[in-house]
Amino acid sequence: MIYQKYLLRQNLQYFLLILTILICLVWFSKAVSFLNLITENGISIKQFLQLFILIVPWILSYILPFSLLVANILAINTLQQNSEITVLKSCSVSNFNLAKPIILLGLFISLIAYSIAFYFMPYANRQLKLFRNNLKENYNNISLQSGVFEHIKNTTIYVKKREKDNLFGLFIYDQSKANYSLTITAQDAKINAGDNSLSLILNNGTLQKFNYNNEKTEVLYFQQYLFNLNEEEDSKENTITLKPNERYFHELLYPEYNLSQEYLDKLNAEVHQRLIFPITPFVFSLISAVFLLKNYSIRSKNTKQTLYTLAFSLVFFLINLTIKSIAQNNTNYIFINYINCFIFLIIPIFILSNGKKHH
Repeated sequence: MIYQKYLLRQNLQYFLLILTILICLVWFSKAVSFLNLITENGISIKQFLQLFILIVPWILSYILPFSLLVANILAINTLQQNSEITVLKSCSVSNFNLAKPIILLGLFISLIAYSIAFYFMPYANRQLKLFRNNLKENYNNISLQSGVFEHIKNTTIYVKKREKDNLFGLFIYDQSKANYSLTITAQDAKINAGDNSLSLILNNGTLQKFNYNNEKTEVLYFQQYLFNLNEEEDSKENTITLKPNERYFHELLYPEYNLSQEYLDKLNAEVHQRLIFPITPFVFSLISAVFLLKNYSIRSKNTKQTLYTLAFSLVFFLINLTIKSIAQNNTNYIFINYINCFIFLIIPIFILSNGKKHH
């Protein structure tokens, strides 16, 4: 119907506006820490933008429900203030029919939230893990700036002065070995960098080797020494276990063998969370429809109805969030989230359905 399309358009406009504002706010709040990656690690602008895109699913998973909630409140209150709902009510339009656009938009946003939870979120989290690993392994990203302590894996490097590939006044502290640490100083050095390698040719310096077992220090004076940052103490570090939020849904249901019970419990908790959390936008829409379309003709109660909407929405969200945290260690309480969803779904639908019969 025409009025339902109008209500849907009004709600959608508010939703998209609020969603854009919130995404920009979160992005700007993260911008400073991301800019450090450019200045300290030398990543390109393209990688910087890719990193921003990869955090969008995480941002959306939390701000989609609240963007929709605020949009519902603004849209309905605007219609009330313009007496548009009063006009529709005078034409015998029921609360149920008025609520249809709000409910349908909430259902659509929930479907988007499910697609994020089932596919886009684990995909983005995997790409972020690869990005972090590549940042550690890609030695071309190491800038070795003058007067800056650079952290490369388990090694710290300080350069007093740099002129292109020539370094002066070096200090290196290497903790990459299991049995000993190295403290190296050198008057100057030459950078020898490849696509996946980085070594330093050190000149005129000292090397102090501290043995963890006997707590003794050996000192070596050298005229030239090759310090290789590629050396890996343990090749088994290449095997990476995916975190629960980095797994696709089928990988949560059918994990590989030989996993600890503690990790399996976390996978189980993640399964339930992905089934429950994305329904939040739909629940928020039902709550909004019940409280904001009730007592539509009493303007003095708009604030009261808005507060009820916010309060019940926050109660629903906080219960889910609390049980999610508890379920990480104990999945016995996960059923509370299902009860919570059932209550906040059935009661609003029942109220709206009864409202349909009165007109």
